Amino acid sequence: MDSLFLRRPLSAFRAELETLPARRAAESPSYVQQKHYWLVALLVVTAIRFVMAWVIPISPEEAYHWNFARHLDWSYYDHPPMLAWAIALGRLIFGDSELGVRLLPVMFSIGTVIVAP
Repeated sequence: MDSLFLRRPLSAFRAELETLPARRAAESPSYVQQKHYWLVALLVVTAIRFVMAWVIPISPEEAYHWNFARHLDWSYYDHPPMLAWAIALGRLIFGDSELGVRLLPVMFSIGTVIVAP
């Protein structure tokens, strides 16, 4: 293990480590500012998703899942029951409408965005 890195005096490392936080703070915006930008972006995208979920008509695949939510069961032939239960809960809140069918899937996407980074 004869390397130049190991031969440097310890005082050289201390000088670099002491100036490192100051250099990083000058180079990039603070963590709070970055978090604020993500929160604003998340709120804007969520508002757009809710508007789109309310305006766009139900597709045939969504109608297929909506039918599962109308006839709840513990399992289905080709799907797990989570989506049907989520749509049923959305229907309880907003009724049989586009937003009622898509409410919890939109909320799930928000949770995915929060958890992913």
